[in-house]
Amino acid sequence: MTQTIAECLARLSPDPWRTATPFSQEMVEANEKLYAARDEAEAIAALRIWLGKFQPCLFGRIAAKTSLLSYCILTEQDLQSDDETIRGKIQAARQRWTREGYEGKKSGFVVLAVSRRLAEAEPAKAMQDFALRLCELYLLDEFTTDTILLDQIFLEKPGKERATWMWRTGVNVFAAAADKRWWQDHRIPGGLGFSVNSVGHMVKSG
Repeated sequence: MTQTIAECLARLSPDPWRTATPFSQEMVEANEKLYAARDEAEAIAALRIWLGKFQPCLFGRIAAKTSLLSYCILTEQDLQSDDETIRGKIQAARQRWTREGYEGKKSGFVVLAVSRRLAEAEPAKAMQDFALRLCELYLLDEFTTDTILLDQIFLEKPGKERATWMWRTGVNVFAAAADKRWWQDHRIPGGLGFSVNSVGHMVKSG
C-alpha cells in the first residue's frame, strides 16, 4: 500500500552524521529563514537568494537571479495534510509555471518541501520513500529509483502561425542532507525538493 507524505515524514530518523558534521553556515542561515517564513512569498525570497548564490548550475543561478524560476513551497503544515491536498497545491503551481513558461516569463520550476525534520533526517530508505511519493504527486505517475524523470515546458513561437516550441526538461532531486556529502551539488536548504530548468527555453524566451 502506498504511504502518504505524512506517513513518510513520520518514518524519518535523525541523521547521526549531521550531529557530528553541522550544516555549512550558508545552509544554516537559509534553513532558519525558510523555517521562520510567515508566508510563501517570504520563503521564496529566501530560497531565491540562496539559489542565486549557491546553486552549482550556472544556468540555475542565472534563472534565480533574473526571476525566471516558478516555485511551489510546501510547509510543515502542508506536509501533514492529506496527499490530495498536497497534490492539488503542487499541480496549481505547476499549471501556473506552464502558463508563465508559454508566455516566456519563467523557464524553471522548483518544488520544495520545507521541514526541519526532513532537513535533519538521515538520507536513508525513509527519505527515499518520501522523495518518491512527493515526485509522484508532482508528475502524477508512479516511479522507481534510478529512473530518468522528465517534465515539459512550452513557449509560444513568435509569428502569425502561433506555433509552439516544446522542451523535455530533466527533473532533479535536491536535499539539505547533501550538504558536505559527496553529492553536495544536489543540496538545497529547507528540506527536500525537485527542480527543472530549460536552458533552451531560457535562450529562446530571452
